Amino acid sequence: MKYIFAALLAFMICCCTACSEAEEPHMECEVEPVAGDDNDVTGTWKLVIGEHVFDPAAPRMEDYSCDNIIYHFRDDGLLSISSDVEDHLGAFGDGQPYELVEDTIYATDGFLLKLGSGSSTINYLCSILEGVMELDDRPLEGPLLTLVRVTQEAS
Repeated sequence: MKYIFAALLAFMICCCTACSEAEEPHMECEVEPVAGDDNDVTGTWKLVIGEHVFDPAAPRMEDYSCDNIIYHFRDDGLLSISSDVEDHLGAFGDGQPYELVEDTIYATDGFLLKLGSGSSTINYLCSILEGVMELDDRPLEGPLLTLVRVTQEAS
């Protein structure tokens, strides 16, 4: 009877630890977000984490917190990107048009960030909370990008 109780207790401990929430991705370098409007992307953002779970080669998570991959969402509706890393996750062409709109495609309560124009437009699920933005293209087997606001545009 002791062995059954011990085995049952061990099984319950394994189940409880296996069901715990996933930890936030670890960033090697701390990046403090600048406060701003949670429904406005204009300003300068730093890419800190890139995840691609559907990568054909192998799933990967990249920590870019110590690198300088800067996304500047300009007031004129264009995205400028500067980077000290070649071929990073989320490498878009510089000077792409962008638009933040309410999500009508995936039926979330959030936004879509439309990057590009015409048939080359990419629709990212976009959420912003306390200066941290997530751009999610996982529904279409793309990456999840985490950016931190480093400057807010003057309105």
